[in-house]
Parts: sequence; structure tokens; C-alpha cells
Amino acid sequence: MLEPGRRCIIASICIIIIFFTGIFGYHLIEGWSYLDCMYMMVITLSTIGFGETHPLSPAGRLLTIFIIVFGISTGAYVLQGIARFIIEGELSNMIKKQKLQKQIEAIKDHFIICGFGRIGSRIASELKESGVAFVIVERDSKLNEHIIEEKGYLLVEGDATDDEILKKSGIERAKGLVSALASDADNVYVVLSSRELNGKLIIISRCREESGKKKLYIAGADKVISPYHIGALRMSMAVIKPNVYGFLELITENKELDLDMAEISISDGSALHRVALKDSHIRDKLGVIVIGIKKHHGHMLFNPSPREFIEERDHLIVLGSKAQIKALHDMVSKTTREGLLSITKKLDLKEVRYYMSSEQ
Repeated sequence: MLEPGRRCIIASICIIIIFFTGIFGYHLIEGWSYLDCMYMMVITLSTIGFGETHPLSPAGRLLTIFIIVFGISTGAYVLQGIARFIIEGELSNMIKKQKLQKQIEAIKDHFIICGFGRIGSRIASELKESGVAFVIVERDSKLNEHIIEEKGYLLVEGDATDDEILKKSGIERAKGLVSALASDADNVYVVLSSRELNGKLIIISRCREESGKKKLYIAGADKVISPYHIGALRMSMAVIKPNVYGFLELITENKELDLDMAEISISDGSALHRVALKDSHIRDKLGVIVIGIKKHHGHMLFNPSPREFIEERDHLIVLGSKAQIKALHDMVSKTTREGLLSITKKLDLKEVRYYMSSEQ
């Protein structure tokens, strides 16, 4: 069944065709002027009934019958479509879609999630919990109500392999894209298109088959992840190293535990630039454990030495409570040593209170 909006458009086109058919029909059959023909069509279709413009021949009367039957039927069809358009909420849905598109056009530095299956929906849930802005691209119209009404996510309905759909999702302004489609071929196409539309985009793709991983990297993906491979590794770890698995599960999946693993970026101009870990007081005052440092030149240091220097554009991989992580975010944003001291003095953390009281 056609949507009410489309029904109205089709019926309106039919009325226009009937209108001009009648005009040319009266002109050819009765020999009237075009103005008289147009006037006759208006009073016939509107059912005003002012009377005939000129006496009609038998052929003209047959044409009039045809116009009345088909014109009024089509007009009723249009009115029915308009009524359904309003009553069934099509007008409301159109307004909602326009509002949704304006919200999408207003955001930037967001992530685009292509596909809202089991993996895509979980990614969306994690990003929302972390406060990261994102837009979902999904072609299955049956999921629309669930995505928009129940979840409250921003959605662009359509095929993610279509460049125009990616542009609607704001790919030129986006920070990254996650391609979580079921088919490796579709993921390769999305990665290719995305890299062409935005060369600076962070692209992470799902991979179903190991053979598709190389193709996705060649297409331009920054990271390719196979859920089956990751799942197999986790399950084997649960068998071989149950305590290690339990620890990883604790810090990554236990939402009730006040423990978080985070990535802290050292921005340009930070007061921590060229400061050794032991002198930064990240561990002794904040109580944050630095697990590793991704250096600005790309090298990853695991369990870095206390004498290791922190530099601009480094990324600290840390473990701590949410309050401690927030305090570290505040610390790295400071551009002066005085700013760092102001952060450590106002911390409401046991480690800090203990550290400060031991000096007194």
C-alpha cells in the first residue's frame, strides 16, 4: 500500500492530467475557445453546476461524464490521502524527520555508526554512556521507531554505501566512523567512500572473515576488528588464564564498580610536557596507575619507568576511579605548574588526604 503522502502526489498528477485532457477534448470536439474549455472544466470538476457554457453534442456529453466520474473519484482519493496524512501521523513524522535532520546538521566531531544490529546497538549504548555524540545510519525502516523513540538516538535512514546518505549524517564534520555492517563487501565499500569523503576520519570496521581484514585496511580503515576472533580470544583466556580474564572483565564490563580504564591525551602547551612520571604526582597524589604511554611518534610503552618523560601529543593509558580520571583530565589541561598544584590541593581523594597529612 502506498504511503498517504505519495498517494496525494499521484492523485494530484491524475487530476492535472484529467483537467488538461478535458480542455483539449472540448476544444477538439466542440470547437470552443480555450478559455471556455477551461471554464467548463472548472465548474465540472468543482461540481458547482452553473450550467453548460455552450450546448453540448453527444460526444461532448460523453466527455463530460468521463470527467465527472474520474475527476470526482480522483478528488475523493486526494481528500482521503490528506485525511490519512494528518490522522495517521504522517505530517507529524515529517516534522520530526526535519527536526532530526537539523540536529544532525548542528553537530560536529561526532561518530557515525553504520548498522544497528547487535554490534552497532552495543556500540551506540557505550558511546552514549561515555557522552560521545554519534549518528546512526540504518536502512531497515522497521528499526526506526526503536532507534528514535525508545533510544532517543540521532538517525539517518538509508543505505550506508550511498555517499549521499553518508553526507546527510555529517561525514565531512565527523571525527570518526564505525562500519558494523554484516557483509564484509559492504564494509569495504563504506570504508572506501568514507575515506574519500573525509581523509582525516578515524575509521573502524567490523570484519566477518579473516580474509577480508587486509582488504579493509587497503580500503582505508584505521582499525579492523573481528568479533568472532575477539570472542574466541576472550573465551580461551577464560579457560587458560581465568584470573586475568576476571580482572579484564571487572574493569571493562562491571558498571557498578568505580573503576575505569581511560586514555588521556596530553595537549599542546600542557604543564606536564617534559615532566617525568615520578615528578608528575599522577600516582602518589591522584592515585592513578599509568599502564602505558602511546608516544607521539607512535611507539607504545608498557609499564613505563618512573623516569619516563611525558610529552605533548602523548597518550596515557591509565587505570583509576572515575573521580581520579576526571582529576587527571583537569591536570593535563593546565598550562602552568601553579595550575597543577591547584588541582592537587582541592582533590577529595583518600590518597591525597593521606599524602598531605603525612607531610604535616
